[in-house]
Amino acid sequence: MSIAMSLTTLTRQAPEISPYSNVTLLLWRKTAFGMVLDAEGRAERSSGPYLRHELEAAIAPHRAQIAAARSHQVLRPR
Repeated sequence: MSIAMSLTTLTRQAPEISPYSNVTLLLWRKTAFGMVLDAEGRAERSSGPYLRHELEAAIAPHRAQIAAARSHQVLRPR
């Protein structure tokens, strides 16, 4: 199984999405895989050895859900 294929398998289910002011955390609990998106929604880091383009491809099916969660976030004063 290639790394890209295993990443697709890891992210098959919808993630838990936790938006914050400048990052969004994505977590797939069943597979213990997580990812951080930057303020523009681009993949920054993950809990696995994947390249950015692989991460972007893996979250593509979840973009609408991520955008909806980010648009409903409550900004808390610092």
